[in-house]
Amino acid sequence: MRNYYLTAIAAACLSIGGAVCSASPTYHPTPSDRMFVREAGYGGNDEIALSKIAIRKSNSPTVRNFAAMMVAQHSQAGAKLKMIAASIGIRVPDGPDPAHWLAEAKLNLLKGAGFNHAYLTMMVKDHSAADHVFQMGTTVNNDKLRNFALETLPVVENHLKMATELELGKSSRMAAM
Repeated sequence: MRNYYLTAIAAACLSIGGAVCSASPTYHPTPSDRMFVREAGYGGNDEIALSKIAIRKSNSPTVRNFAAMMVAQHSQAGAKLKMIAASIGIRVPDGPDPAHWLAEAKLNLLKGAGFNHAYLTMMVKDHSAADHVFQMGTTVNNDKLRNFALETLPVVENHLKMATELELGKSSRMAAM
């Protein structure tokens, strides 16, 4: 009977892609590992949600291009984070941080130059916070998470620089995108 249950569990793991059952039995995530995954996950999801609004509502092709790049690059990083986190038994948040819902509501009420300014201000603030999160991520215990943070930190820093330049009206760099 015991073999039947083990076989059923193994079959269930295989049928769902092994994501739930692939956590390493020898590694126990630390609080800093969990905090990094939670904060990085929420941060990426927040920026994706806000950028999807910008793609839909901005009247600036430059802002829309920047927003599309944010969605693509944060989606890619988020997928990689989910894979790494699942391998060590940590769940990544599925959506934006509830505290960001107000920012989304605010953006949805704006239009034109006011919208663009508010979106870019949020991107600067969010990427500044993400920079701190990924700096912290470079010190977590898990090698896979630490390498992810080290690999992603330059991208976050570049996003912060681009958002700051756009917010200040220095969009010549974005025109080349």
